Amino acid sequence: MRPKGRTTVDLRRSDGVHEVKMFESEEYWVEEYSQPSLRLVVARKDSAPVEGEQAWYDLWSIKNQVWGDEALAVEVYPPRSCLVDGQNQRHLWRVTPGFDVSKASSEFCPRS
Repeated sequence: MRPKGRTTVDLRRSDGVHEVKMFESEEYWVEEYSQPSLRLVVARKDSAPVEGEQAWYDLWSIKNQVWGDEALAVEVYPPRSCLVDGQNQRHLWRVTPGFDVSKASSEFCPRS
């Protein structure tokens, strides 16, 4: 993904306003959320699922371009009771010093 440009917008939530950085390439829309934890949301512009072997490399490349080659990121596969699957998009969380999965669990399982 080679971002054409960067746009910053405000995302309003019940707990305040959080900055969201938006990027685009020829094929993907990418949103970077900074709170409650650093996360990327990746969706194809044509609304098709982000899947298949090439998708892994695309996500890895997007992670590298937004956070750098040495950044560590994870994708979470939640329990069925927490699955929210309303859109064709993928989420990557950046693992940073002090990253605590238990504190981010509300993002992984919004119903908990």
